[in-house]
Amino acid sequence: MKAKPDNSIATELILLGILFLIGYYFSDSLQKHPLGYFWLALSITTLCFGCWKIESYEIKNAQIIKKNFGGIFTKTADLKKLKQKQIKKHKTGTSPFIFISLFKNTDKYRNFQKVKLTFDNGQKITIYQNTIATKDFYRLKKLLKN
Repeated sequence: MKAKPDNSIATELILLGILFLIGYYFSDSLQKHPLGYFWLALSITTLCFGCWKIESYEIKNAQIIKKNFGGIFTKTADLKKLKQKQIKKHKTGTSPFIFISLFKNTDKYRNFQKVKLTFDNGQKITIYQNTIATKDFYRLKKLLKN
């Protein structure tokens, strides 16, 4: 079972990083000021974090596979060695994602669940509800119960 990714958060972070870079590029005073280095670091960090949030999850042959950064970084764990499963609900008052709230139902991004899997070898995998399609998240949760 392969979960369909929801790249809304990643897209917003990447767009914000690009917006910060454009602001830095067109501001001569910011490029010459020491604060400009902080601005540049903030924009690059935002871009990298946005790329990191491009996540996909797959369960195949009793193994769970988590891919980050568009598939560059992969984490695989054997579900037979699952030691602990924690489900945490996160509720935030307002959506911290500005652009998403303009185009999508923000309830998914304000109130979401996080499933933390811990395995016998100490490896941990965290699944966030707001980074994959909601129905696939519940399918993954159901498969993890078995």
